[in-house]
Amino acid sequence: MPLRCSSRSRYGDLATQWRSAVGSAVPSPPQWTVELGIGSGRPPVRIHAGDCRMTGKCRRPVGRYEARRLLVGGLRPCAHCRPDT
Repeated sequence: MPLRCSSRSRYGDLATQWRSAVGSAVPSPPQWTVELGIGSGRPPVRIHAGDCRMTGKCRRPVGRYEARRLLVGGLRPCAHCRPDT
């Protein structure tokens, strides 16, 4: 029995160390994302704020310059997160 107890505490220490190491390595969400359409070429459909929950499954992160270029080019902004304001 003492072996189980010590192995559990050792496992608990390793698990705590692993969680702290992995938790700090999680990247922050992008500032903007582009929702992509379906079909040939997967054209952009809408632009969203990076933390918007209404983004579809087909998306890619974009930088500030590309997000502004897409909005000026006529791409529709998301009605929920309003990335254009």
